[in-house]
Amino acid sequence: MSYPFYNRAVNHLTFPPYDKLFADVRIRQYPRGQIIMYAGDEPLHAYMVKSGAVKIYDINDNNEEKVLHIGGPGAILPAVYLFGQAPQTATFYATLMDCELYMLPIEEFNARLLQNNDLALACVRWFAGEVREMMIRMASLQKSDTKERLLVTLWYLARLHTQPLKNSWCRVNFPVTHQLLADMIGVSRESTSIALKEFHKQRICRSPKLSKLEINLAVIKKTADKYQCHPAHELS
Repeated sequence: MSYPFYNRAVNHLTFPPYDKLFADVRIRQYPRGQIIMYAGDEPLHAYMVKSGAVKIYDINDNNEEKVLHIGGPGAILPAVYLFGQAPQTATFYATLMDCELYMLPIEEFNARLLQNNDLALACVRWFAGEVREMMIRMASLQKSDTKERLLVTLWYLARLHTQPLKNSWCRVNFPVTHQLLADMIGVSRESTSIALKEFHKQRICRSPKLSKLEINLAVIKKTADKYQCHPAHELS
């Protein structure tokens, strides 16, 4: 079996040797909205998303969620902890939809990586790509304009978490509420709703059904050129 990995350099799906990492392991199902790990945990298992989407987030002193990243199929969790860069998890992990996750004891996870150089290299490349995406998103949060923040976030979703439709449109794979977008860009839900309404008028995105979000790649690129945001470069 193979698991999809989004190769940002060549912009298509490739298939690293994850079959040797998560072959013959337990699969656990999680319903939408369930917390998988808490900040401060010391997990005993490595996880990989088989289906669904998991949000990685922190909670500030005002009890507000700040979504840092979203892991789709092929994402390994909790990456920073697994690769030895933290003594415990620093963030929360919760499902955005019904999910299936592969589970592998961490000792076995490490042993399989040591036994297979190609597998270890695939994981390093995956991790580097995830870090890069988070850095781009974090840089966008320095912008004062809500529209620019939202534009970069829509590009992020379009690139990594969508299925193609007709005429340059693509649909995000999981439910997207105004609150989720607000938590991703660090502004109020009201400000997000106003910016999103304007983007709907510009045909950058649309919501044909409740919590369904579709994005027009052709239009978002032109808009990014205007704002001189990251998407103009990445979508070219």
